[in-house]
Amino acid sequence: MHITGIKALQMDQNSDIKSLISRLYRKELLSAIEIRELDKWLSGLKNDHTFEAWLQLNWQASEDKPVEISFEEIRRLIHPNKEKPSGKRIFLQHFQRVAAILILPLLIFSAVLIYQNFYTPENWLSIKTAKGERTHITLPDGSEVWLNVDTEIKYSADFNQSNRTLKLNGEAFFKVSKNKRKNFVVEAGNFRVQAVGTEFGVNAYQNEPVAETYLKEGIVDISLIAKNKDKTRMNPGQKSIIKSGASEIILRQTQNGSESAWSSGHLVFQNEDIPRVFRKIERWFNVSIKYNPEEFTKETLYVNMKSGETLDKMLQIIDNAIGIEAKRNGNEIMIEKKIKRANS
Repeated sequence: MHITGIKALQMDQNSDIKSLISRLYRKELLSAIEIRELDKWLSGLKNDHTFEAWLQLNWQASEDKPVEISFEEIRRLIHPNKEKPSGKRIFLQHFQRVAAILILPLLIFSAVLIYQNFYTPENWLSIKTAKGERTHITLPDGSEVWLNVDTEIKYSADFNQSNRTLKLNGEAFFKVSKNKRKNFVVEAGNFRVQAVGTEFGVNAYQNEPVAETYLKEGIVDISLIAKNKDKTRMNPGQKSIIKSGASEIILRQTQNGSESAWSSGHLVFQNEDIPRVFRKIERWFNVSIKYNPEEFTKETLYVNMKSGETLDKMLQIIDNAIGIEAKRNGNEIMIEKKIKRANS
């Protein structure tokens, strides 16, 4: 091959790599083939100052997005144990070296989450947020997903090639890219939501007695996995309710569409019982709440907290509504119901 041909090939390769890294900056997930391509390039990277300069420029020009995954979580993913570094660990070290030089926390976040979870049993990818953390990602098919606190989604490495199916534990909001040949399917617990191109949210935490699906736009079919042929059609503004262990799907009309307000940073309680309120607060603020359930058997709460409000503000609202005494010790909160005393 002529020298000019070699240079042209290198330029094409660099162009492809730049495209992949630009997508990482935008927190878009890569396919299995693209991950291998990026791994191969990083493994052969020496001291390419020209490329590092481009990375720096790309980072400075990228959209300023908050990184909602803790640095400790990143470190845990990079060094899960003390074994001798494997090929995938070497990839992370290469990537970490470049990123450390350029101070690219978003790039580290994207690469670590994607690559660490690519090499899982049966080639399932897993994206997970911790308590107190939320994030927004773009799937390989172009669909956008907002993950609420303490939420995990899993999908196969050939997502968008043979299927568009993913599994959910927690709460997520989906803005689905249209593809009439491949339905977008979310499996959560004992039910399945199927769509082509639409916007909907699913709330399905394993420790909650009720799972809900909210449809904002388009049409979805929801079914119990054990009764896949019996599908229930949902229309915009409707919410489906499935109680744990139940064999039926209940449809209700929503009034204000606040079911997806959490994706904008709002913490919303819609006439919810106090135990559920406390579970939401635990996930939202990454705390542990200790209380006596027998003291809170009748009270419910209806609140819409704006983005950025503090835990102390939330506790004050609950105190004003039903009367509580809260004592904090680090991340643990002891809550007792205030005793009503008769006027003397």
